[in-house]
Amino acid sequence: DDQETKFVSSDNIKIGELATSYLIDHGHSKIGLLGIDQSTTGKQRLLGYEKVMTKANLVVDPNWVQYGDYSFENAQKLFKRVRNLGLTAIIAASDMVAAGLIKAANQFGYSIPEDLSIISIDGTFICDITSPTISSVSQQFKLMGQRSVTNLIENADAEFIPVHITERKSVKNLQSL
Repeated sequence: DDQETKFVSSDNIKIGELATSYLIDHGHSKIGLLGIDQSTTGKQRLLGYEKVMTKANLVVDPNWVQYGDYSFENAQKLFKRVRNLGLTAIIAASDMVAAGLIKAANQFGYSIPEDLSIISIDGTFICDITSPTISSVSQQFKLMGQRSVTNLIENADAEFIPVHITERKSVKNLQSL
């Protein structure tokens, strides 16, 4: 019996690539990645980020990547570590991380997106209730759940559910300056 791993998921490498490309397309080159963990998911998102940064001939300073636990509280600690590194943009590992970064940035007198752009990964309701609203790489969690059940019942192959950028107000376009 062939016991290959079956999954229904977002492509985490693609998520890292999409978020990074979006920020580069908006004129950013000093881009941090904050709040990812050491799991396969975190490693894949980091790989996507590094691939796009390298392809664009941009430096990836190891200090620009800060590991965490995808939480609001942790994001506030991480912001303190990177706030003096000259970043113009941050990819937040989750919407909660993005919300925590916005709060910390505001406490240190930063204005989002004027002083720092943030894009998050997930695209949940949190993106709509922060100020400013958070641009995101949005995952389709409901569809993922539905497909997981269907694929389990039908013993279907592993599948990636498409992700997309949802533009909101947290990213400044430096190209138009």
